Amino acid sequence: MKMKEILEKESTQLRNELAEQQKHMFELRSQAVTEKLEDPSQLGKTKKVIARIMTVLRQRELAGQDTNGAKTGGEAGGEGEAAETGTKTRKPAARRTRKPAARGGKKTAAKKPAAKKKTATKAGTKSRPATRKPAAKKAARKAKAAAK
Repeated sequence: MKMKEILEKESTQLRNELAEQQKHMFELRSQAVTEKLEDPSQLGKTKKVIARIMTVLRQRELAGQDTNGAKTGGEAGGEGEAAETGTKTRKPAARRTRKPAARGGKKTAAKKPAAKKKTATKAGTKSRPATRKPAAKKAARKAKAAAK
């Protein structure tokens, strides 16, 4: 959906379209997890459409338009001094803040390191590192075979 198409729609239609796009995004994400997603670029495209719709809705909200796209005259209970003087008073936009993680949500605390496995070793032998390079593994196998 292009920006021109979004701007032509009314706010109520945009809210419905936003809900549909969010459902579509959820379906795409679940397909991506199960590896059944045919076109991975759809994730980015859908994300951009959602952002465009949200941007237009927010612009209309700040411009003082109601859900039908018509401009509102003022606050509920009367226009007050702004209507008499001909100037508009606008509240500053509220800043978004991050909400703390809810129960069961993702936590940002560092994870504890996993305990190292202890392997039994013979008396008098040195412990070996957990990983070896392929050449070292091959040499170890030859030495072991020769010892037998």
